[in-house]
Amino acid sequence: MKHTILFTTILALLLLAFACSEGQEGPLEILPAGDGTALLSMRIGDIRTRADENDFTAEAAEKEIRSLACFVQTYGVGDEDAPEYKPGAFGKYFSTEDLQSPMGMEEALVKKSEGVYSVTVRVRSEGFNTEKGSDVIFIANYQHTDPALDLTEDLKKLESWEELEAMLTKKVTQSPGAPLLMFAQQNVTLVEGKNHISTAAMKRMAVRLDVEYVEKLLDPDATKKFNLTSVQLVNPKNSSFLLPHDEDEVDALEVAATFPVVTPTTEKPDEIKQIYLYPASNRNNTEPTRIRVKGTYYNTNLPIDKTIDFVDGEGNSLPLVHNTRYALQLMPTGDNKDLNWTFTAVDWSDGRTIEVNAAQDPVVLKDIEFTPAQTTRWDAAKRAFDINDLAEGATMKFTVEGNSPTTFDVTCLYNKTASSIGITDAAGLQAIVTQSPAEAKIDPATQKTTFSQAYSIAIPSQEGREQVPIEIKVYIRDAANYNNADSIIFTSLPDYNGIAGLKPVKFAGQYWAPVNVGATTTTSGDNLAFMGYTFQWGRNGTKLEVPTTGSLSNMVEGPVSYAKASTDYKDNFISTVAENDWLIAEDAYKPTRDLLWSKNVNDSPCPKGWRLPRVDELKKIVDAKTPGVHEVSNLRFVIQGDEAGTELILPLAGWCTRDGASFSRGAGGLYWASGLSAKGKAGRILINPNGTTVIDYGFPVATQSIRCIQE
Repeated sequence: MKHTILFTTILALLLLAFACSEGQEGPLEILPAGDGTALLSMRIGDIRTRADENDFTAEAAEKEIRSLACFVQTYGVGDEDAPEYKPGAFGKYFSTEDLQSPMGMEEALVKKSEGVYSVTVRVRSEGFNTEKGSDVIFIANYQHTDPALDLTEDLKKLESWEELEAMLTKKVTQSPGAPLLMFAQQNVTLVEGKNHISTAAMKRMAVRLDVEYVEKLLDPDATKKFNLTSVQLVNPKNSSFLLPHDEDEVDALEVAATFPVVTPTTEKPDEIKQIYLYPASNRNNTEPTRIRVKGTYYNTNLPIDKTIDFVDGEGNSLPLVHNTRYALQLMPTGDNKDLNWTFTAVDWSDGRTIEVNAAQDPVVLKDIEFTPAQTTRWDAAKRAFDINDLAEGATMKFTVEGNSPTTFDVTCLYNKTASSIGITDAAGLQAIVTQSPAEAKIDPATQKTTFSQAYSIAIPSQEGREQVPIEIKVYIRDAANYNNADSIIFTSLPDYNGIAGLKPVKFAGQYWAPVNVGATTTTSGDNLAFMGYTFQWGRNGTKLEVPTTGSLSNMVEGPVSYAKASTDYKDNFISTVAENDWLIAEDAYKPTRDLLWSKNVNDSPCPKGWRLPRVDELKKIVDAKTPGVHEVSNLRFVIQGDEAGTELILPLAGWCTRDGASFSRGAGGLYWASGLSAKGKAGRILINPNGTTVIDYGFPVATQSIRCIQE
């Protein structure tokens, strides 16, 4: 834990040390984040993907950042209709604006080393939703010396995240040049009043094309050597989206008939490097980007003029993908009449890693031991350990060897508070790992220093606690290179609510209960076991079954007091036609009831570790990438889960109206959300008989189903 704190402190100090802009007399005073703001300190760089087989390295100009824009979308906290709701905001910040101005950076963009920069942004927002995080996009090199290509004013006019995602570059009449437009996109957890430190890996929006003559395949007869005189792009896209889009949208962008010809240098007359162009799908039903190659053979007057398609060795079209390098390799056929060619497509890499000293060997865990011995829980290939039904007291030990000491950090997914393994705070989560001091050894022959450290992990257990999905990730990191790491994952996917074989379903990145409250099976049937109970909003203990026809029989006329609803009428449906709620409006317990199913109270009918979903979480069912299927014959609505072979099954349990009448059983369903609006309506999702799902708000007097989501 001490190593992690020291590393974070050093990184924060480094970011502050280089924060002065060029020519500035001294650093501005950086005030700590406060109410309505959060600080985002970023290391911008790592402009790489992975090195290719030829150890290709990008040019310095291809890694240069001269201007940087940061766009942040924060999300609201609470119920949108509630008075205490804190809305999110769309923020935009530019390195070309004055520091600490409304659209300026908090600290200047500073070059730390080739291709590596640092910057700090003060993000302003009323709401910082830590569960959903904040979306961040960086755009590099938007400022251009040619006013016709400068994007500064266009970016400053943006008013929403959607406008940013749809934005195009300016149209070009020739191949774009360095400094190249670059982008990075990620989701970070910003907390009001806190400073978040992170790293953004930039990718170029352009495509790079290298045209080269394969000299090693030359015939000894030098008269057959090809003389490259020019290359010209045919049908190139003259603009690009600032962010990646799908092929259909890229196809719709305009093309130029040609760009001006490019000629080789006198030093290398047989190769042309670094032609930049924009992405294109190159599908057969579009105008594909092509290459026109001209030249002659030495000592002859035989001209070569060939137009080449981007296709692989099997004749399939090659899409031009951003941040990718394509090499067109030319060679003579030997008959002085034609030219053979091949394409290779590799990641456009600069071959650089952020390092303190020399390159570090990969972090490798050795001599892994478990006490007691584990034969079935440990998956060595995935570095994963299954803690489901594991008793307390298991330990994992290993050593790490390398040419640098190591540090560690622990994160938790799904059950983010780690309550299901008995952890109460972040320090407790880190405390499951202990490490010995690094021991240094010097090889007498090579004088190389290696370090060895022993680690011990108290393997988490859910024994005697809530049984919910969890993933605990332990990262063992090289202290000199944060990105050089190995990891161990402790996972648990227990049965839901103790029902054997009934597993939670991951959908839209969260775990959902596999059945409604009160149900015990996913096998369809017009019965309680499949349909589950329905509830009037905020009445935890009043479990009602929607009748197949007719109305509920155990009704009392409302509205009534909270005390009566909880005692005399605890088993009754409270009907009302004149009012929109079963609860008397002036009842002293109304504020308590209105918050009863919120996350802060969470006194819901859901099992421990589970809660009612919010409206935005229910909306993910509406916005599912794979639309759900409405199966009336099976009395259910089915959506594919995130993992192959899993399904989120929502029974078409129908509902009861305010007078207790059964409605749409077997054809539709209504599911409650956790919050009430200021107008006294509760969020809900509606599954219609025609197969669609919609979000609206309903009155608490009706009865509807509940599907729980993990806390």
